[in-house]
Amino acid sequence: MVKIYFKFKILDFILFLFFLFLVGISKIHVLPVFLPMVVFFFIAKRFKTRGRVLILISISLLGFMAIVLSDKIIGYDIMAAIAGKQNDFINYTELEEGQTSTFKLTRLEPNVKSFLKIIPEGLLNSFFRPFPNEINSPVILLSFLEVLFFSLVLIFTIIFFKKPDGDRMLFVLFSLGFVLYLFLLVGAYTPNSGAIVRYRSIGLPFLYAMLFCLWDLEKLKKLLPLKIR
Repeated sequence: MVKIYFKFKILDFILFLFFLFLVGISKIHVLPVFLPMVVFFFIAKRFKTRGRVLILISISLLGFMAIVLSDKIIGYDIMAAIAGKQNDFINYTELEEGQTSTFKLTRLEPNVKSFLKIIPEGLLNSFFRPFPNEINSPVILLSFLEVLFFSLVLIFTIIFFKKPDGDRMLFVLFSLGFVLYLFLLVGAYTPNSGAIVRYRSIGLPFLYAMLFCLWDLEKLKKLLPLKIR
């Protein structure tokens, strides 16, 4: 009989994941998606579940509006900058020879319609690249196995889902926002599976910890030879 001792404080675990973030702080793409979630955390911890969800949605909308209106607010067009850098990245990968993990990515234009349109594609790229037909090396195979593992954990979470509450819900919302923002940025910006695997890695601890918090351990221990405390 395997025993699992399920005793930890969610807030302490957040501090641990924050340390992981500090380890990856050199990855500049993490900072603009992490800071809004820090703001969310310190505001939302004073509210109950419904209020926390509304705060997350509000911060998301305010952040998007700030990007759209950035040229009028601070005199710098963030949408144009992101679109320009994404197109430069695509041009670079197209000119590079021997790029076996590059895929076709929709080019961004500096307008709201283009940014909204690429959201599904960006999330799909970050969560599920590389695809099976893109496996052409041992490294890409390992990356595909990582995606396969995530898919299994996701299915497992759906089957054993339990709505979280209290601090657990706060952590889930914090992680959900961070992972979605990070993966959207990475998937919409990067036309290379290998680069996506590297850039999304800082979000994986948050992703799996969030999914774990959604498991119904009581239902789980009825089906598996585990004793959970």
